[in-house]
Amino acid sequence: RPFAALPWWRCTADGRTALREAIDRARSGEIAHRELTQIRTDGAGADDTGATGRDEGGSANEPADPTDGSTFEVTVRPVRDASGDVVSLLARASDVTERARLERELRASEELHRVTLNNMTDTVLITDDDGTFTYVCPNVHFIFGYSDDEIREMGTIDELLEPDLFDRDELESASVLTNIECTATDRAGREHTLLVNVREVSIQGGTTLYSCRDITKRKRREEALTALHRTARELLYAETDREIADIVVDDATDVLDLEASAAYLFDTDENVLRSAASSPGMERLHGPIRDHRATDDSIPGRAFIDGESRFFADVHDSGSLSNPGTDLRSAAYVPLGDHGVFAVGSTASDAFDDVSRELTDLLAATAEAALDRVERERTLRERDRELKRRNRQLTRLNRINEIIRELDQALVEAETRAEIERAVCDRLTATDRFSFAWIGQLDADGDRLE
Repeated sequence: RPFAALPWWRCTADGRTALREAIDRARSGEIAHRELTQIRTDGAGADDTGATGRDEGGSANEPADPTDGSTFEVTVRPVRDASGDVVSLLARASDVTERARLERELRASEELHRVTLNNMTDTVLITDDDGTFTYVCPNVHFIFGYSDDEIREMGTIDELLEPDLFDRDELESASVLTNIECTATDRAGREHTLLVNVREVSIQGGTTLYSCRDITKRKRREEALTALHRTARELLYAETDREIADIVVDDATDVLDLEASAAYLFDTDENVLRSAASSPGMERLHGPIRDHRATDDSIPGRAFIDGESRFFADVHDSGSLSNPGTDLRSAAYVPLGDHGVFAVGSTASDAFDDVSRELTDLLAATAEAALDRVERERTLRERDRELKRRNRQLTRLNRINEIIRELDQALVEAETRAEIERAVCDRLTATDRFSFAWIGQLDADGDRLE
């Protein structure tokens, strides 16, 4: 029977066709290789419409499920006579199932690593002993903004990261150094804070592996929270609403890294949001901060009435902007409960990312808590003053009632008018309330008291 018609190949996808092609190729004097995988079915053989086996060039059309059966590598060699003519063919089939399985797993692993490296935000770099790049992770643009080719053109790692990032002797001793903090500048000129791990490796000429994680946002949040805690401590000692407004506006630059800020306080008598404090940056970029009615015809008024923060990528897009000539672009208006509104802005558009929004809300919440405290203390002081006033009134009333009771007793015991008058005067001057007491009457003519 023809080699290609043997039953071994009946359960391979297009195996017979692949073998016929290999035989034809061997007849022409070339060595032909085919890789065939058996497909386990319910007993029916594969038809000739399936995928072909793998040839010596490495191309292949995989069968429907290459993991179902054994894989064979078939080699067909021409046998020549003394004159060099092909007189016969030598066919050899080797079971390479395990090798094929390992190749499939390797390809799957490579694809997994490729997808992972392309999509993770950490950047991996490998250099030789001189710092020259031997490998650049494809996702390097996530942090640095450069392509991998542009990174390689820099030459060495020192051009990308800080020189003398770590101690070589320490690395040789420990083999790995972790959590090295440094700064790097991306293609757009923005500074990033990185957390770098360095490890000794031996990979295709590379000896040092760098794993870089961008912690710029985390670092910024940590610094901002530190500044916010300092602000909170200062607010503990503030005694008035205006003092709180001054502290919040002054500290907004450190907490939010934005130079334009202002605070409005609500005047309950006039129903007006009055400017209480503004930073020099706000005065320079926006102009004097004017008062606003607590209505929805202004941005601060709308934020106050709705009780919701309003963030603008470009405040000029708002129809309620009171000063169209402002140099501010990004702006935020955050209500301070029933006390007023906190405003902050920047000349850059879309300056409020998730971190900025979070910190702005936190700063406003801290200010609101301080204003609530001052209001409670003010209410308590007013109640205390009222209580003291009423206590004084009650004390005076008690003293008067006591005097009246004593006078009543003296009147009951007196037998003459003179005794009554003497008792009244003596009782009235017995306390510190009166220095002297005197009872007189009109003379006979009614002209004078005597």
